[in-house]
Amino acid sequence: MAGILGVRFLDKLEKGVDFRATSRVLELIWISVGIAIHIYVKKKKQTLDNILKEENNCVKVWYLYFQWASYWRAHWFGIRWGIFDLQHESLKAFSPLFPIAGKSNYARSVTYHIHCIENNPLLRKMLRTAPSINLTSPGHFFAYDEALETFGVKFVKQNVTRILADGEELKLRIKATQLEKERTEMLICDYIGDSVQSSRPRNVQSRKEKIWELAHLLINAFESLNPLENPVFEFCNNLNDDGKVIQLLEEEQEISHGLQLLILLK
Repeated sequence: MAGILGVRFLDKLEKGVDFRATSRVLELIWISVGIAIHIYVKKKKQTLDNILKEENNCVKVWYLYFQWASYWRAHWFGIRWGIFDLQHESLKAFSPLFPIAGKSNYARSVTYHIHCIENNPLLRKMLRTAPSINLTSPGHFFAYDEALETFGVKFVKQNVTRILADGEELKLRIKATQLEKERTEMLICDYIGDSVQSSRPRNVQSRKEKIWELAHLLINAFESLNPLENPVFEFCNNLNDDGKVIQLLEEEQEISHGLQLLILLK
């Protein structure tokens, strides 16, 4: 699916080497899945509430992906808009996915994070005051760890080599360095043909076309008698009747168990 969207280095995507690139690809897949599901439901003259009552496991799996990814996107929006409650409650909603997916380190760190916030009223008050970081772009916020990665602290430190006169000059120098880093990344993306990352108009249009291409392929898979044989799922090794995806769908107690663990640790 990522290949259909134009991702060139799938091995890097699977390893999560670049957090921003991985997030971007997951976002594009989320959009395509959302489009496909809504068109599918409209064709069948149903509502979204009826999807989980169907016998079509393929549709149910991707509907659940859309729901869980929506929690993740809500968390992201909470960060971008500087709304603590939105980012915190959304994180709580999708955090059971980490232990289910075998991401034990993420599961431990997120559980500890939620535990600390839930049991520290003063910390919650402070985070409601400053839930995100805004360095130089008005109205555009970042999570604390994301800001360190996004703005390339090491890159900035390497390029701000002399002692500056005051804070304003430092801000201007940091902003100029960040813009230089962004332009360099865009140049590299265009050079290697990465249309997912590049923001050039033709690549933006290309992304729209790829999103709709993937959406139509998903609709065909949803309506197929043998959806698991559809080429769009060619590399989805666990999307089969014996694989983890269908198994987790049928054994929803796994998710309930994850939620119970979070409640016990609060």
